[in-house]
Amino acid sequence: MDRIRALGIPAWVFDMEECRTFSDVQEFLPQVDVSVTKTPALAYYVDGRMKRFGQGQDAARWLETRAY
Repeated sequence: MDRIRALGIPAWVFDMEECRTFSDVQEFLPQVDVSVTKTPALAYYVDGRMKRFGQGQDAARWLETRAY
């Protein structure tokens, strides 16, 4: 989360366990059309359109590469 703050990336954090259905996930991650099975999950949007989705190590690596 410190990396996200340092880069000034708007971020929303939520507990996946609170999502009981796929539509609950889509409320937090619009335009994601796959089940989120790993954390962290990342959906990156530009001008309201999703440009990147990742989960697990893929999401963590994406965040790490943006930190430097």
